[in-house]
Amino acid sequence: MSKTMKGGLVKGAVSSLFTLLLISSIEAKANLINLSDGDFNSADWQYSLVYKAPSYATISVGASQSLTGGDPDTYYAMATGHSSLYSFGVALYQNTTISYDPANDGAIIQIDYSRDIYRSGGDITLWDGLALWQNGMWFYSSLSTTLNSNTGWQNYTINNLTANDFQVLGGGIPRPDFSSSGSPIKFGFYRATSLNSFYGGGGIYHGVDNWSVQITNANSSSDPIPEPGTVGLLGLGLAGLICVGRKRRYY
Repeated sequence: MSKTMKGGLVKGAVSSLFTLLLISSIEAKANLINLSDGDFNSADWQYSLVYKAPSYATISVGASQSLTGGDPDTYYAMATGHSSLYSFGVALYQNTTISYDPANDGAIIQIDYSRDIYRSGGDITLWDGLALWQNGMWFYSSLSTTLNSNTGWQNYTINNLTANDFQVLGGGIPRPDFSSSGSPIKFGFYRATSLNSFYGGGGIYHGVDNWSVQITNANSSSDPIPEPGTVGLLGLGLAGLICVGRKRRYY
C-alpha cells in the first residue's frame, strides 16, 4: 500500500468516525416533546378571569367542551362578555393534566405554540397567547395572536419561545426557569379581550382546537447513540490502518 493510499484511508476512517460521533452528539442535544389536546374534556381544564380594567368593569367568561363544530368535531368553546365601555380583561384557561419537569425531562431550549382559533363578530378585540405555571405563579407569553374580526377556523403558530418571552401579569423581572434545575411546569393559554364601543356592552363567542405545545429540550438520556458494533468496527478499522502504517515505516 502506498503512503498516499494509506494516508487517504486513515484520513477517511478518521473522518467517518468523527462524522458519526458528531451526528450522534447533535442528535443527543435535543428532543422534541409534544404536549397537546384536541378533545378538551371539561374536567381537564379550568378557567378564570384574572384581570380587568377599570376595576368597576363587569366582564364574564365561560368555557366548556363542545362535541360538534370544531376543526373537526370536538373543541373548547368559550364566551366572553363586557358590560362596560372601554373595558379590558384577561382570562386564563389552564390544563390540569399536562405538565413538564425540566429537572427530569431536560432543560427547555424553546417552545413552539400552535392552535386553531375561531371567533365571532363584535366590537371586541381578542388576543391569544401561551401561559405556563411554575413555582406558584403564572407566566404569560408577551407574544400573542390578535384577532379583530369574525373568522372561521384558522391555525396560528408562535414559534421559538424562550423563558425571556414570558412574564408575570403586568410585567416585571420574574421569568420561568427553563434550565435543568427548574421546577415542574404546567401549561394553558390566555385570552385577553378589549371592548371599544360607544354603544354599551358587547360579547363574542370564540374557541380553540388542536392545541399543541412542542418543546425542544436538551435531554440526551433517551436520544439514539451509535450502536457499539458500528463504532467498534470503525475504531478497529482505524487502529488497523494505523498499525499497518507503522509497520511499513520499519521495513
